Amino acid sequence: RLPGMPNSEVSKILGDMWRRLPDEQKEKFRSESESIRRKHKQEHPDYRYHPNRHSRKTKMLDANSPVATSLIASSKQPQQRSLTPTVCNSRLMGVKDDSHTR
Repeated sequence: RLPGMPNSEVSKILGDMWRRLPDEQKEKFRSESESIRRKHKQEHPDYRYHPNRHSRKTKMLDANSPVATSLIASSKQPQQRSLTPTVCNSRLMGVKDDSHTR
């Protein structure tokens, strides 16, 4: 777990890690995945995936409500992104980061 790190950053890290794995290691995961898939199909032959389709209904907020006031105020403030996840990515991946020497 990486507390405080957004799922999008975690997904990027995992994607990078996967792409860097040697084919032999990837094959172990693919083989295990295939055996789990076959076992599930054998145990649940009639199973079909049916994703829930959530409608995208939007709620109307009273412009004077505390939630709306807070949203309006925060949208007017400049967004600041933390660079910490990006700096950590290279360390987690074992990649040499030369950006600080420029």
